[in-house]
Amino acid sequence: MTTIIINEIIPIITLILIVIFITHNTFPINHTYNKKKSNYYNQKYINLGKLFINIILRTNIVIEKSYRKKTNNRKQKLVQEMMMKFEEIESRKRNFIRKKKNKKKYNGD
Repeated sequence: MTTIIINEIIPIITLILIVIFITHNTFPINHTYNKKKSNYYNQKYINLGKLFINIILRTNIVIEKSYRKKTNNRKQKLVQEMMMKFEEIESRKRNFIRKKKNKKKYNGD
């Protein structure tokens, strides 16, 4: 659930915020604005947007790494279990064959 929130909802919210910041500063409500001021504020909010995006990317990377670790651990456990089962089956086969050979020896076949 948290990965869904972080991967899908937060980027959408930040994009909306970035769009609001940029549109608010390029088209201010009071139409008497100074060009230098608007450029300064635009740059300020663009930097804020970049900061949001960097934070999102970093959190996504951290979450992906932790998810990969969990899945890798699960995969390793599954592989170990499969190997144990395989070894068990092989040892049973060997024992079965050994018992058959021993029976033949003792029965004189």
